[in-house]
Amino acid sequence: NSIKHEVRRVRGRRATCALCSVDGAQCRKTIFQCSICEVNLCVKNLFGESAAAENHFTKWHKQMDLKKMHERCKNDYKRALQL
Repeated sequence: NSIKHEVRRVRGRRATCALCSVDGAQCRKTIFQCSICEVNLCVKNLFGESAAAENHFTKWHKQMDLKKMHERCKNDYKRALQL
């Protein structure tokens, strides 16, 4: 019997994505979170990313080093803002 992490839509205000937040001023907001972890995560790709790219929900659940992945996603978001 395995536990399945699923995308869940959250009612109310949008919350900051745990992976792409840069600081209080620069962040993506999302209405989705993991049903098990209860972590807010984007499910749409950044502007300019390939449709085949993994979204932040998938990246979060595949990583062993979340701090390193957060840095990578944060930098990707900064670059997307400059496009």
